[in-house]
Amino acid sequence: MIRDQTSFTELTQKLSRGKLEKRTPYFERMVREQVQAEKLTGSQEWDLFLSYVQGLIERTEKAKVSIDVQLSEAPVFNTEKLLELKVQSMLAGERLFTLHQVLGIPKVIVEEGTKGMESLSRLQEGKAV
Repeated sequence: MIRDQTSFTELTQKLSRGKLEKRTPYFERMVREQVQAEKLTGSQEWDLFLSYVQGLIERTEKAKVSIDVQLSEAPVFNTEKLLELKVQSMLAGERLFTLHQVLGIPKVIVEEGTKGMESLSRLQEGKAV
């Protein structure tokens, strides 16, 4: 039974620690993935992949600009053509967003791995995360 602030704090820390211990495998996996990502980003294969993605980004940006110019400057009386251009512009924008997300994957993995290491060390020290 909770009688004062100290017993409340002790109970919440105990409950929090139990939940965190269940998450230990998740934190450990985050740390392992960070190590793999750090190895990946320095590889020749990864650099080749990045150059391929960067080329896709550049081509998609040019295509989107061309589509947007057609939409803004050319009088389009055919509603089907207008709709097609709008859809193409939207899809190009979404593709650009996705490609930029792909480029950021290793950074996110490394950041999550760092958070996982910090959480594991706090858990091992007995502190709440």
